[in-house]
Amino acid sequence: MGIRPAAYIMPSVQCAIVGCHNGTYRMERWKQEWCNLHSINYGSGRCTCSPPFQLFTFPTEKANMHARKVWIKQVNRQNKQSGKIWLPKYSDRVCSEHFKDKGQAFQGQKTNRKTPISHGKSWLFIIYRCFS
Repeated sequence: MGIRPAAYIMPSVQCAIVGCHNGTYRMERWKQEWCNLHSINYGSGRCTCSPPFQLFTFPTEKANMHARKVWIKQVNRQNKQSGKIWLPKYSDRVCSEHFKDKGQAFQGQKTNRKTPISHGKSWLFIIYRCFS
């Protein structure tokens, strides 16, 4: 039914851009770091500092098929096994580092489940490769 086992672990969410390693793991590490301005950990809830990046979901087929196709084309990946066009999974996102304004239009908004188009932002983003 809808009962999760005790050892259930939330799936890791990752930026889909090749070479970018932004995701839930990096965000959780950042939340454990100390904020010198507020003298508390960033993730405490009392620290009002903005996170280093935000993660945006791909537009859904139902909500906006055209935008989804554009995003998939912009990501420009191929399936390693078949050589076909890559399709995003539920856990794939595009982080704010790959948008022209780096997601600044969304500061202070819950965006981890929203796509930029739902906020009126252009769904065309610029691919900035993250090689680290």
